[in-house]
Amino acid sequence: MTARAFDRLLYTDCRAGAGRGAGGGFQVQAQSAGVDSAQSKMAVSLLLYDGQSPWIMQRRAVEDFPLGFAHACEEGYGTAQSRYVGKEATGGREGNHLADCLLTRDPDLYGPTRPVQLWRSDLWRGQPWDTKDCPQFDDTPPLGPLSVDAVAEWLRGRPERAPVLARLLSVLEDPAGRRVVITAAGPDEALLWIAGATLLLPVRSALEVSFKVFCSNLARASQRIVAVPRELNAQVVPGRAGPTFVLDAEECISDSAEVSRRAGFWVEKLASADDPYDVVDAVELAESLDPGMKRDGTGAMITAWAVTAPDERLADPTVLFRCLAAADAQAQQEHGPLIVRRLLAAGPPADALRWIDAAAVAERMEVDRLAVRGALLTAEIAEVRAGGAPRREYLTEVPADPGARRDADSELSSAIVLASDREIDPLLRLSRRHRIEPQLAPLLERLGRFVAGWADHPALDYSPGDWALREEILDLAHSELQFRLAERGVPGILGALKRWWPLFADRRGDPTDPLDCHIEAAAIRALPRDQRPDRVSALIGQACRAPSPATMASVQRALVDWQVVGEAEAGMILMALPASVPVAPAVIELAVDEVGRMAERPTGRMLDVLAVLDRRGLAPAMRPFADLLAADRAVMHFIEATVSGQFLHDVSLGNRWLAYLGQVEPRVVRARLGPLLQACLDFPDPGLGGAVLCMLRSPEPRMLLDLWARELAGAQGIRAAAWAVVWFEYPKMPEKLRSRIAAAVSEFGLSLKPEDREPWFLDVQDSLPAERAKTWAELAGYELAKPRRGRRSRDQNG
Repeated sequence: MTARAFDRLLYTDCRAGAGRGAGGGFQVQAQSAGVDSAQSKMAVSLLLYDGQSPWIMQRRAVEDFPLGFAHACEEGYGTAQSRYVGKEATGGREGNHLADCLLTRDPDLYGPTRPVQLWRSDLWRGQPWDTKDCPQFDDTPPLGPLSVDAVAEWLRGRPERAPVLARLLSVLEDPAGRRVVITAAGPDEALLWIAGATLLLPVRSALEVSFKVFCSNLARASQRIVAVPRELNAQVVPGRAGPTFVLDAEECISDSAEVSRRAGFWVEKLASADDPYDVVDAVELAESLDPGMKRDGTGAMITAWAVTAPDERLADPTVLFRCLAAADAQAQQEHGPLIVRRLLAAGPPADALRWIDAAAVAERMEVDRLAVRGALLTAEIAEVRAGGAPRREYLTEVPADPGARRDADSELSSAIVLASDREIDPLLRLSRRHRIEPQLAPLLERLGRFVAGWADHPALDYSPGDWALREEILDLAHSELQFRLAERGVPGILGALKRWWPLFADRRGDPTDPLDCHIEAAAIRALPRDQRPDRVSALIGQACRAPSPATMASVQRALVDWQVVGEAEAGMILMALPASVPVAPAVIELAVDEVGRMAERPTGRMLDVLAVLDRRGLAPAMRPFADLLAADRAVMHFIEATVSGQFLHDVSLGNRWLAYLGQVEPRVVRARLGPLLQACLDFPDPGLGGAVLCMLRSPEPRMLLDLWARELAGAQGIRAAAWAVVWFEYPKMPEKLRSRIAAAVSEFGLSLKPEDREPWFLDVQDSLPAERAKTWAELAGYELAKPRRGRRSRDQNG
């Protein structure tokens, strides 16, 4: 027994012992081994021959009786051809018949064949088997005369058949719809109508349509379609109200029925197609795309037909796209490539192509990605030309040969050359989206005009960050601004540069280029005020590395033009400029304003600015500026004197300098406490700091010690602590200052981690003379430790 084969059953009147029943009479004469009792019961109930009693009573000749044909779908599927054979096996009574049945529970055995197409096939037997067991039918069932071509030819033979077939098909599309009764002179005409309808149903749906030709008792028949001989059923005619759909095969008339869109579509195609097999194939494809017409079946039908008959004009390609997008994953994978090829040939809209491209990237369909991408580029260019904006996301790379790349480059370049200025921005973004970098040379003149127009209207909402050829276009923009600056001055670039400077922010500017100076000044202008000085300092420093009068003049001019020079920036510029470079009047004015504003409470920086103004002959001559300059020179001369050997060895000279320092304007001393402290820490004799503290007037000593205390945690913290021991022991040191020194040392020591405090204590001790170790231990709050030869010696000896 073969699993992939039809089982077979033959039924007729048998002599006793000739059939599979207990005695003689009508029974299953033979069957194959796979037939079960339920299938046998279905065959006997639904597939046997119906003898027409009037004809039997008329004793018509056997050959005058028509063949019977039936299909059932209860216990699997069964199809049978039957015949009248006259007298019974025993005796002389008329009424014997024979039915040969194919049975299966596997619908795939039918393949694309509809059961009705087995009518008059060579497979059917007209005689009983020699044994009670018969073989399976393990071959593809051969078709009878009802081929697709024959049915299509029949349909075209009379124009009135098509609308009636459309009504019949509409009724059968609903599994729960009306029962169908066909009246016909013979079975061939009735079966042609059944063939026409079931060929236009998906094969699985066709298998579910049971029928019987001919039926002798309409009231007892249960098949969906029954055919009756016309001469015996004159009362069965269309037009009488009733629950059934009546069709007169000879007259080509039927009861009324609403024709579905599906039925009308497929009947029209079968009646007109050059190749009717394309119609049957398209019916199956439509079912695969939209099983059971759960959605709008029209789209699936149009799609299936467009793919099956690709030479026909496609009026609306979006129908195909909607059908493809709505199909399940299996249908997309199986049929998507064919649908996409048809879509590409019809020129679908950009949205459809974007979906197809994404599906290809996700490997839901195997399509020609290069062809899809090319069509998408064309469609998206058209979108831009129609006023649309390109999508922002970049497309994935699609491998392309040089020819394809040249074609894409040429298409985009042509579009850019012909585009308006407003269209060039989205086209450049589109080029970047498609990862296409067009050749610059053919576009140079057009892009130059585009940049000029953009400079005239810099507020246009362009997106250069998303452009292809971005750097090349920015080069053109830079050149355009250079030209306008030279021809029109700063007013000629002000509007454009206010918006464009961020485009050049990531480029390394050249301070020798006046335009780059303005770009940098515009960037500085955009910063918060507290961040501007550092940026100005960096620009001045860059200019000073390649100084020239023209460069320094350009930098100053740009900073002034963009109004980013405040008092702080003016002083910075003034101090950074070489002496040979003139200072811009605006810078001088702001610097003078700064020193004037801070004259009552000068800072070190203000005094530095005043000193530079003085060296350039620009300092105000009136008081208090002259006094401030004189006092500052005194402090700075003292600091300079401390580095001389004479100051170290000539006690009287040192004392005169200290006395001189004590007479300096206190405001200036306070402004220079930082350099003064550093001079004390740098001086070889730590006692200088004590003498300075005793010489200064309050509150300078306290302020100097506050600066010193901050040095304890710095790079010169060991020296600061060691020198403080000497200051602490200075004979003339006021007690308040001693207490301040002791408190600062103790506070710093306590701030250290336990593992860091002892090394700090020992490092300071090692830097002191032995006679001062005790004082240090008291200040640091430690017991006096044995002197070391230094940390390095201790580390080496473990």
